[in-house]
Amino acid sequence: MPAASLHFESSSVEFKSLAAAGTLPGAIPLFAAAKNGPGAGLLVSSGDGKTLAFRAPGSATIGAAVDCSAGGTFILYDGDDPDKFLRIEVFPDDLLSSAIEKTVYLEDVYSSVAGGPDLSAPQADAGNVVSYSFQLKNYGSTTLTAIKTWIDAATPDLEISANGSSYSSPTSEGTALSLADLTAGNSLTLYLRRTIAADSPSAAEVLNLLHFSFVESAATYHADCRGKYRVFNAAGYNFFRSNSAPPVESDTPFDFAASLPHTPADTFADGTWYLSLSAFNGVRNSGFMPLGPHGETFVRIDIVSGVGVYSPPLGPTEWHLEAAAGGQVRIVAMVADSSDLRAHEWAINYTTNGTTPTTDAAAISREIDSAGLAILDYLLPAQADGATVKVRLQTRRNDGTDLSPVWTYSEDSTVLVAVADAVGPGAPRFGEKMSRIGEI
Repeated sequence: MPAASLHFESSSVEFKSLAAAGTLPGAIPLFAAAKNGPGAGLLVSSGDGKTLAFRAPGSATIGAAVDCSAGGTFILYDGDDPDKFLRIEVFPDDLLSSAIEKTVYLEDVYSSVAGGPDLSAPQADAGNVVSYSFQLKNYGSTTLTAIKTWIDAATPDLEISANGSSYSSPTSEGTALSLADLTAGNSLTLYLRRTIAADSPSAAEVLNLLHFSFVESAATYHADCRGKYRVFNAAGYNFFRSNSAPPVESDTPFDFAASLPHTPADTFADGTWYLSLSAFNGVRNSGFMPLGPHGETFVRIDIVSGVGVYSPPLGPTEWHLEAAAGGQVRIVAMVADSSDLRAHEWAINYTTNGTTPTTDAAAISREIDSAGLAILDYLLPAQADGATVKVRLQTRRNDGTDLSPVWTYSEDSTVLVAVADAVGPGAPRFGEKMSRIGEI
């Protein structure tokens, strides 16, 4: 299988298109053919402590087993495509004498010779032209003829040349650039030129992929050469907003700032707005940052008549109902809030006639007298046996004064239902004697 005769080098050193991770004991991956592509391959030991085989990512067939008992460097070919292979170095004393398979993960290499260097933010802003080259060397024993190369159709902004002066961008084998024959042990140079337009957007990964075909000993083989690069933009912070629901990370940012604090120039119409923020390193976003008082990835802004008003307080973090002795129903709830917008009271509204308790109303209120963790343990008045008790529990904050309160209620207003039990023993059940701790 002479497909491995063609090597790609820079300054007489072979460079990698793919990085390999994972192997069997006694075998070190040295080089993975770019034709393998990224993904999960398989390295297989037959169990005799001598032979190894390889299956490329996406392939269905394990290649022919190779006797590696002598140690040294070996090439393992895929079973479906002889142009896909893995070159390994074997230490026979470490090979296992049991059948075993191990995954070999292949990943693209960034800023390699094939991919070219990353672009800095100033280069992406001003535009950039970079020229570079690498060598094709024949490590086989016969001449390689009919050597052709072309650029993958999905690769942008790249040109190639055989002489460093006349460049083209062929994207098929039919229009490929023809190169000179390559005798055994010799090399030739391929020149590349990458042109990036001004104001180029950031890109976390751009793939340069070159295809090659050549003839060796009357048989045609194919090889690839690949590498990725990044396009950086200025680092900073992206701002997102929505007046319908918290933003999602796929939204388009409405503003950008190189540093914080920052005041967006955009105005906000009346209504409820949600703002999110992500850090941007020039290539990737961090994902939304925790901005809310409880780790929410957004802050809420309410605007009425062009003026910002306070957002609702946090509602009960968790709560439930318990049927207590004597037809009473216990409400047990907690909320944890240390923010400036925390609630000042529990707001309890309940019915016993089957109707649904209204929102933003307090038939019973209990003070939340401190920031932090607050717990409510409250017994509603006794009801007839079997009565349906519906409870709506909210928190509320006084945005007015003690004499003239203006209550802002939490939005979490789920209604829970319990059935009163007045038939059982009148004595409290286990745990009923605990003091009503109110809020702490």
